[in-house]
Amino acid sequence: MKKHLFISLLVALSTNLFAQTRVLRIQSKCRNIYVWDFLDQDKNKNRTTNDLTEAVEEALTNIDDCFVLQRRNLATLVNHAAAEKGINSVKEMRYEITHALEGGGAKLVLFGVVDMSARDACEVKLRVEDLTTSRIISAKSTRILYAEIANIDNRNRVIKRLVSELVGKPFTELQTVQSREGFNPYRKNLRISSPGQPDNSSAAPNSRNFTLSPKSGLSLIMGTCTGDANNQTVTINFTFINNIANLVFKLPASYGGATFASDMDGNQYPLSYFSLGGETDKGIYGELDKQFFTGTKLRASITFANILPSVKKLAVAKVQFSKAFFGQNYGDLEDLTFRDLAINWR
Repeated sequence: MKKHLFISLLVALSTNLFAQTRVLRIQSKCRNIYVWDFLDQDKNKNRTTNDLTEAVEEALTNIDDCFVLQRRNLATLVNHAAAEKGINSVKEMRYEITHALEGGGAKLVLFGVVDMSARDACEVKLRVEDLTTSRIISAKSTRILYAEIANIDNRNRVIKRLVSELVGKPFTELQTVQSREGFNPYRKNLRISSPGQPDNSSAAPNSRNFTLSPKSGLSLIMGTCTGDANNQTVTINFTFINNIANLVFKLPASYGGATFASDMDGNQYPLSYFSLGGETDKGIYGELDKQFFTGTKLRASITFANILPSVKKLAVAKVQFSKAFFGQNYGDLEDLTFRDLAINWR
């Protein structure tokens, strides 16, 4: 009996020591930490870097063993940071900034780089540095599809996993789903997606079949590709999201055939009409422009003519647009390209 009691006490003690060690290990990577504003690969800030900075800070805050210095509560430091451009390590900080951080109680600083050079996704690289020694404490990275960033739930799930890996805290997809939806032990057939591969069971078809340059500063939510059998037209619906400063956005028509669709056999189809923000324009020389504010959405569609119901898929559809910041001239035409779109005929 005494032997079993001793073993039980030993196991309990070992478990407690293991738990304490894990807590200390996590705290060593995120205790008294300040999240520095993330930058892109060119050391600039934009809406995407700002959104990911906020998401990472929130994920850290939700880990009990971490203590995050809220940037909004350090006005002096925020002003210092706003005046500094291109800082992405402790070594690049001036004394005034490190002094302000230390005065605010910071021991660690988390830096982030959002590499947006790829077409379909960005790479988020996180690095925790010791404020005193500038030594790298921890570093992790992950790849996020631009469509994931536009979906807040999916984006936050990927970021929570990344932050958990960064600080060494165990993470499960189930915890993320439960925290968002509430735990239901009787719920069946719960679909859980891995990072970078969201649950598309309710999403529109073809939601990944597009190419939009990340340098445009825009994201895209794919809608439907619908065929009208009576009128022999096909309409592609989609929604832009503005991740940069306020814009005037223009959706031009098919100048010189630049906006077109092509089927799997190589037949090309002309533009019939298009819409932007609920307004429709017909004719190959028409155009629509709308004010497009930061963080908002702008719905659009493009319709192609003379397509028979026997055509089941569009091999490619190309749409041109242009944009300008308020008070500036329009820039070069930019392309939005769709590929392998299955047509839902009605």
